[in-house]
Amino acid sequence: MTEHCGTIRLHEIESIHKTAHIGICLFDKSVWGNKIGSRAVKVVTQWAFETLKLRWIEAGAYSENVASIKTFSRAGYEWVYDINEKYLFEGRPAKVSIFSAKKNSLV
Repeated sequence: MTEHCGTIRLHEIESIHKTAHIGICLFDKSVWGNKIGSRAVKVVTQWAFETLKLRWIEAGAYSENVASIKTFSRAGYEWVYDINEKYLFEGRPAKVSIFSAKKNSLV
């Protein structure tokens, strides 16, 4: 039996521009480090490109969250830009790195 270990969400789907945002959170620490997150991101991204006919999917990660950055990179996402001090992390302004996957660019 498969246990629920986290969630992945495709949101802010924009049909005119054919874009969306993606986010993932693995609650179960026992699955951390086994690349389940990057595999899930890749599957959902491919599904969104094929089924929803999207062309661009964007993800953000706090720059201090190396695991999230690796997750999106392993799923074929590329760094696009950073946003400095807009978001708070643990009560302090933090840098968020934005990544994207573009249709036909996944490895």
